Amino acid sequence: MIVHEMGQPMLLEAAIGLAAEVAGEGDVLASVIPAGDAVVTLHVGRFEDVGGAYEAVFAHAAAQSRQPAGAPYEVYLTSPETEPDPTKQRTEVVLPVA
Repeated sequence: MIVHEMGQPMLLEAAIGLAAEVAGEGDVLASVIPAGDAVVTLHVGRFEDVGGAYEAVFAHAAAQSRQPAGAPYEVYLTSPETEPDPTKQRTEVVLPVA
């Protein structure tokens, strides 16, 4: 999930990682997350509690004098199907930086 705006309402983009670039079709758009530096943290716990991970990546970037270079996004390492215990769900929060 790519987070374009964190306000109310939130503007989110669902993303699916693929091994090769593909063309979009109809309402489905194709895009590429460019290679580059990023601040990454791992959130372990309920998806609803991931806000602290966002605070952490933005704070770390600022402390290192790095600026956001794109929208932050989440990588779900587990899902409710593979890990039914919400306190053990694992989500990476990634902030591209320049």
